[in-house]
Amino acid sequence: MEENFSEKLNTGHAAKWGVIKGLVAVVLNLILFVISTELLQMGLVSFLLWAVNVGIVIYAGFNYRNEIGGGFMKYGVAFKHAFVVMAVSGLITAIYSMVLFNVIAPDYRDMLTEKQMEGAMAGGGSGEMLDTLNTIFSNMYSPTGLVVIYLVSLIFLAMGAAIIALITKKKNEQLDF
Repeated sequence: MEENFSEKLNTGHAAKWGVIKGLVAVVLNLILFVISTELLQMGLVSFLLWAVNVGIVIYAGFNYRNEIGGGFMKYGVAFKHAFVVMAVSGLITAIYSMVLFNVIAPDYRDMLTEKQMEGAMAGGGSGEMLDTLNTIFSNMYSPTGLVVIYLVSLIFLAMGAAIIALITKKKNEQLDF
């Protein structure tokens, strides 16, 4: 009996696209990092990176729908596909971040912490609050902090997957009576 992948997820396809998206994100980040770390902190550049990443997830969903789903994909499958793509990609970028912040450029981690503290101090606040923020910012880029950030980000990835699934799903009207 042939499986209907418009109703059941082929996780291999989603994982493959997650790896592709993760590697694209790492390569783009490395290119920008080599050019200038200031580029990584610019709002427009961050938006463009976000748009590329969202575009890859949407393209992967359309690719799944057309090549594996027979041109159709239910919302649940579209959601699971997008979530797996983003979760695998997020895991790759979390590992890359651990290597970047703790092996390649530990001074970059310190510089980011300092910039975040400067922004927090400009907003005012008590010394105790600034000390707490300094501890949070310092720990955020540690291996443990990056794991926590990844796990928390899964909640936001699920919300993103829900939205992307609305774009990539396609109902088979011939099956509905």
